[in-house]
Amino acid sequence: MRKLILLLDIAAGLVMVCLTACSRQPATPATFNDICQKVGNQVVIEGYLRLPVMGTTCKSNRCMLTLISDLQGQVQSIPAQVRNTAKPDSGVNAMEPLPEKFRTQDLRIHANDGTVVNPNAKLKFVGAVQKAGDNCELSVDVIEVVQPAK
Repeated sequence: MRKLILLLDIAAGLVMVCLTACSRQPATPATFNDICQKVGNQVVIEGYLRLPVMGTTCKSNRCMLTLISDLQGQVQSIPAQVRNTAKPDSGVNAMEPLPEKFRTQDLRIHANDGTVVNPNAKLKFVGAVQKAGDNCELSVDVIEVVQPAK
């Protein structure tokens, strides 16, 4: 009887895991013009990561960066939370820790394959759009290189 109950518990657990995993919606393509209208959704957006002009803040193993649309011209931007790795030269879909006094060139981003990406490489981001006051921000889960830097 105990084995039957244990098997039923395991089966129920597997069904719950499958339903949760299977119900996840695929990421929706977003642009800088419409991303804040997709709060609560997983999105895909392309751009470049930069350190914010006023410096970055890191909390709970995530740092706030700026996701920009282009390298020049009419540049649009939104805040983006990116995981912070525990140590230099490691991690995937994350940034390396910054020194206490950092400069722009200290920003090192690791893509989903673990490689450090050139700051001028166009990247694809997958993440959840979250409300941030009157604006929104992207909580980044995946970073992929779309176009290497020229």
